[in-house]
Amino acid sequence: DGYKTINPIQICANDINPLLIQLLTLRMGLHFATTISKSNFPFVTTDDISNLSPKYFDKTKIIVLNPPYLSATASGCIEKKGKLASRIKAISGKESKTNTGQAALENLFLELVVNLVKPGTVIACIIPNTHLSALGPAEIAFRQFLLSDFGLKMVFNYPQTNLFEDVVQ
Repeated sequence: DGYKTINPIQICANDINPLLIQLLTLRMGLHFATTISKSNFPFVTTDDISNLSPKYFDKTKIIVLNPPYLSATASGCIEKKGKLASRIKAISGKESKTNTGQAALENLFLELVVNLVKPGTVIACIIPNTHLSALGPAEIAFRQFLLSDFGLKMVFNYPQTNLFEDVVQ
């Protein structure tokens, strides 16, 4: 059990969806039932990542990230990408490197996270396999970002079939 060396107070979680945060806090409460207390509890928020300050991540050393997935052509995606791109520019002073072509929302989301955290922060991120293999301008720009700015060190490729066949909802 990898959690035995982690105290609840070392965990910080954020999701824009309050219902998902409720599920997460319930799971953390059950997992840390013997150690959680009024002085040893996870810090949990329901903020839009575009509104978070880099100070929010000051003590962060590791991020496990499952970014929101939204097709570049889905309703509302352009506005959401625009908000992320504006925040990237506000923090870095530069235009987004991943907001090109038919870029998916997760590309800009990950780029914003990289701009929010301190250098050296370890980020584990789930991304679609097509981002690593497709030949469109958005995927090429994203791979260049992964190699130059993200500091990609390892790719773990999940099996393409039967990954969630035993999952019960």
